[in-house]
Amino acid sequence: MLGLKKFADSHLHFEINDYAKVQGLLDYVSGIGVTDAALLCLENYLGCDRAQMFTALYFKENYKKINLRVFGSLYEFDVYKEIPFEDQLRRMMAMGCDGIKLMNMKPDVYKALGRGINHPDYEPMFALLEETGFPVVLHAADPEEFWGDPSKMLAGQVAAGWCYGDGTYPSYQQIYDEVYEVLDRHPKLNITLAHFFFLSNDLPEAVRVMEKYENLRFDLTPGHEMYVGFSKNIPAWREFFRKYQHRILFGTDSTTTRPHDITQKKYDLVAQALSYDENEFPVPRNPEILVRGLHLDRELIENVAYNNFIDFAGEKTAPVNMDYVRAEAEKLLEASKAYPELGRTVALLEEFLEKTK
Repeated sequence: MLGLKKFADSHLHFEINDYAKVQGLLDYVSGIGVTDAALLCLENYLGCDRAQMFTALYFKENYKKINLRVFGSLYEFDVYKEIPFEDQLRRMMAMGCDGIKLMNMKPDVYKALGRGINHPDYEPMFALLEETGFPVVLHAADPEEFWGDPSKMLAGQVAAGWCYGDGTYPSYQQIYDEVYEVLDRHPKLNITLAHFFFLSNDLPEAVRVMEKYENLRFDLTPGHEMYVGFSKNIPAWREFFRKYQHRILFGTDSTTTRPHDITQKKYDLVAQALSYDENEFPVPRNPEILVRGLHLDRELIENVAYNNFIDFAGEKTAPVNMDYVRAEAEKLLEASKAYPELGRTVALLEEFLEKTK
């Protein structure tokens, strides 16, 4: 992939918590050249199992083809939801997580929680994150058109429920205002905003954000709409990439729920957008959509595709304290048994404990 000796994907997921499927995804991306990657655990509200962190840490400890980092997630909906977020963060650090993934500002998660990250309950956690420099990946907002006419969205986006214009979700601007409020209070956060902060149609705002928040990064994880936005003004966006070339990360959002041909198409889109020239080419997964390449030079691509991830997440991975991880898994197992609907979690935790005897 891009012919690089070192290649990092800063944005991998596994919504289906299945050891064979996780290994299959990792084997596939290793086979196309990925040497370093982050497994980002997700909020349990999104249908992801509460045992995700334990599965991810298992692979970090045992999978040797890729240098894996694990970004933990908060418990906010059941089981541990009463534990202060700063204490949950300390647990992640003690187990051997390398960062934290926050989905709180994705509109459907925000709606379910009834609050954004500017709520006082999160303040001690953000203070600790700023003090330690512990890496944060934040998903905030979604494409602006998701607040508009559903007929202008792809059928899959509508089917996923990404229609936020009925008045029950936070507005597009409210999400940005609340994120900026937290960044203003904690300007030294080591933070990456996923999906380019959905600003590829607003170059002046992207520049303003980069200039104001000097520790902040963007990742290039698709949706394709990001690359449509870049294509509208390739010279200006190319200059943006040159100026901020140390603060942009390669990522794909690849996951166990999609077949490997879709994974390949995600990698192709990001790589082609970075390296191809200004002639139009079809989006690999949606060939009816045409975009143009940024035609970046080799050194800049190496920064985006590897060096910037290492600067963000650290050259050395945090050691996994497996004794502590097992103890935490046993605690979660006992807590989960009180919830009849968490049978899958119980089974996965029992499988984890068996695998790590």
